[in-house]
Amino acid sequence: MISINQTVTDLHHAYCSAMGLDLPMNACYERWWLASGLTPEQVEICIASRLKFNRAHPGHGKGLELKHLIRSDEDVAVVINEVAVVLSERRVRVMEPARASVLRATGRSDAVAQPDAVHVGEYIEKMRNAANER
Repeated sequence: MISINQTVTDLHHAYCSAMGLDLPMNACYERWWLASGLTPEQVEICIASRLKFNRAHPGHGKGLELKHLIRSDEDVAVVINEVAVVLSERRVRVMEPARASVLRATGRSDAVAQPDAVHVGEYIEKMRNAANER
């Protein structure tokens, strides 16, 4: 069964591709996908993250079945949180080992320059001030 809603079909295809399954669509899955509000990218990121966790922690795995991903609002919230964590970890800058060794050999620091964390309230305040100046 293929959904008449292309978004649902894309979500289900992303799940099946990430899991390496050929799972047929049914009406129950279609309702869950429609209610989830996820994107195919979020589904792929979540599945990859859970597969990686399950390989690293056998016996303490996270659920990969659809019922553990999208059956309830709480499940969807967990998926969204997992995706946010994965995306935040990707933003951490890492220096290439070859460059780090050259910097250390020349007596320079091999620490990656990262900007200091700024509270979101400061950005909001700057935006308000900029809007008021107009």
